[in-house]
Amino acid sequence: MSAATDKHHALRSALARNDFSQGKLNFASFAVDVAMLLAERDELAAAPAAAKPALTDEQIKNILLAHGFTIKAGLSDLKPYVYEAVRAILAAAGSTTPGAQP
Repeated sequence: MSAATDKHHALRSALARNDFSQGKLNFASFAVDVAMLLAERDELAAAPAAAKPALTDEQIKNILLAHGFTIKAGLSDLKPYVYEAVRAILAAAGSTTPGAQP
């Protein structure tokens, strides 16, 4: 069982102790329930957001060629620094995970 599943079961058990439909409320256990929910909320908020996958060199090349870049005569591809620059821009903007992708 995963940690998230364990937490979910713990929260359900804690909430079951407070049967609001019967008009009873244990304030001590309710405070613990609320504290657990707030702690889980804070944990989720602190977790890093899932990063978008990095663009491949082929994707970068196609985008750049579609926007006016050209491959110089005698070359078969854009210069490596072009890909590095695009990845640096994306990383600075927080758009994708940086890193070379063939």
